[in-house]
Amino acid sequence: MSLSLICSSSDPVSSSIFQILKNKINFKKQNSDNIPNIKYNYYAFIKNNCRIDLYEFSKKLIETEFLNLLKTDLIIFISQHKSKQNINIFSVHALGNWSNAAEFGGKPNQLSISSPLNMFKILSLLKINNNTDIEVVYEASHHGPLLNISSFFVEFGGNPDSLSDLKYINVLAKSIIDFINYYITKGNTIQNNKEGSKPISIALGIGGSHYASKFTKLAFSKNYAFSHIMPKYYIDNIGMLDQAISRSIPKPNIAVIEWKSLNSFQRNELMKKLNELGIDYEKI
Repeated sequence: MSLSLICSSSDPVSSSIFQILKNKINFKKQNSDNIPNIKYNYYAFIKNNCRIDLYEFSKKLIETEFLNLLKTDLIIFISQHKSKQNINIFSVHALGNWSNAAEFGGKPNQLSISSPLNMFKILSLLKINNNTDIEVVYEASHHGPLLNISSFFVEFGGNPDSLSDLKYINVLAKSIIDFINYYITKGNTIQNNKEGSKPISIALGIGGSHYASKFTKLAFSKNYAFSHIMPKYYIDNIGMLDQAISRSIPKPNIAVIEWKSLNSFQRNELMKKLNELGIDYEKI
């Protein structure tokens, strides 16, 4: 098993976490040609037959499709969250573009491979470790890079003035370190769809807004691990639901719909599509 943690020196949250991870974990500096023609800092350590890689690039994280060259099982991007409203959150989300626009990396109408069980685990750790007053939430799938390796973003931010506040940075850092320890211990059994003795349902989220608060509450109350989340304003692109199911490891076994966020025509078209796909659904 192998896990790659990706940071950027151009991102204040990412660079802070990079330094903390280097200091807290027994990483060793590596010389590597894993990614030709790209400059980066690379550290690694191996424990229990599990390799943890830590990379720092100068490029923006959304511009790193060259990471498809990595031989790794999982990629986690550690990033600043940006918000027009300057509202701080801790968030987790899958990658991809639901429309024919790709303003922030990736490719139009293409999704990266999501990792619902790992996203759910780190979201749960953020909730456990969060000793602040800000929200822990899933975001809808958005932006690049487009990757063929299981991947997701974990973020903190919203208000630029708080990006260096250790109260928040330490919550994110501890959650990532806890996840690393979990991955080293449980990595080979991570696809068992269980959290302790409780079964986990792999879910596809449809409807609602970009900040998927209702899906997040359902995740914690019923052990639903969301893969890709399609917000209501992309519902006319339901042809992409085939891709949302196939581009997830493991694949969703249920679609969860924020029913009131869709109009009657959209609901009818969605029901036809889900029946065609043969996937069960739940309305919330």
